[in-house]
Order: sequence, then C-alpha cells, then structure tokens
Amino acid sequence: KAKLDTYLSSSETFLACLKRDEASFGENMDADKKSAIISTYNTVVDEMYLAANEFNVAMRKFNHREKP
Repeated sequence: KAKLDTYLSSSETFLACLKRDEASFGENMDADKKSAIISTYNTVVDEMYLAANEFNVAMRKFNHREKP
C-alpha cells in the first residue's frame, strides 16, 4: 500500500507540473504541444487508475482467500 501511495502521490505531482507547464504557455501554445500535454496527462491518469484498480483486486482476493 505504501508503494502505491507513493506512486499516486508522485503522479499527482507530475500532473500538477503538466498543468503549470500548460498554463505557462497561455494562448501561445501550438496545437501539437497542447495535444502532447493532454495525451501525457490522460495517459498518467489512466495508469494511476489501473494501478489502484490492480491493487484493489489483489486486496479483495487476499481478503476473500480461504483461511486454514
């Protein structure tokens, strides 16, 4: 759980940096740069959800295992 929390926290920090990067360009950002930022942002969010979901599935399996 600690590793997942660290990963999610680091990912949130990265996403905040992406938002600041996007904001720093203002209206002067070209379409390719904007598309790249949006794509990267969406990929990171998808990976965060996937990691959390995989952890939750593993925890459910662990909690519902047959106990000796």
